[in-house]
Amino acid sequence: MNYRFKSSDPNNITAIIGVLTCATIGYGLLASFSHYSGPGFYSPRNHFISELGTPEASPMSNVFNHCLMLGGILMLAFNFGLANFFGKGRIVKIAAFIGMIAALSFSTIGYYPADDWPHHVVAAKIFFTGAMISIGLFCYTSWQNSERGFHRYINYLGLHIAILYLIVLAWPKETLNQYVYHFRNFSRPSFWSLPILEWSYCLLICFWIVSISANLLYLRNRQNAIDPGQ
Repeated sequence: MNYRFKSSDPNNITAIIGVLTCATIGYGLLASFSHYSGPGFYSPRNHFISELGTPEASPMSNVFNHCLMLGGILMLAFNFGLANFFGKGRIVKIAAFIGMIAALSFSTIGYYPADDWPHHVVAAKIFFTGAMISIGLFCYTSWQNSERGFHRYINYLGLHIAILYLIVLAWPKETLNQYVYHFRNFSRPSFWSLPILEWSYCLLICFWIVSISANLLYLRNRQNAIDPGQ
């Protein structure tokens, strides 16, 4: 099978942007995590992701925050590329609009790190909610237009993201309130459900983006095999 990669193809560009989005965010995470200097040992089992963005936690917090800001811009471009793939339609337009808000709020999370809690938490809530709705609408569109060729596995991922969001929404927040309002006297649990759920939610979103990117490249590969002249 002879596959000629065309960098000017919109779907190829969207796929590249999707991978770059997750790679940029992942680099920021690893950079800050590897230089963590906060109390104890940083672990996803009892630390929130956004804690890596505070100067007290890591000297590389600026790298983390700037990667979030850049990642949000890339996410915005990916969102519009995905909308372009599905074409016109009311649901696609709504999904793209909500996805735009979610992507911009993701950048805002980096602009307002966790030590600026009031602004940070608003940006985070908008992203988590907007991402879930946008992904759900895109998956619904994919399910309705199965001829476009997206694997049903991607739709199942979207369903799991929605379910996980609802679990986080309904989960008791007593320990979180103690962490926010009584931080100096807060005794961090060895295993804390909310950070674990947050990590799971964000990783699923990244996995969804990478899966779509891979699927877009696969579709182009298949189309190129059917019509080598394209």
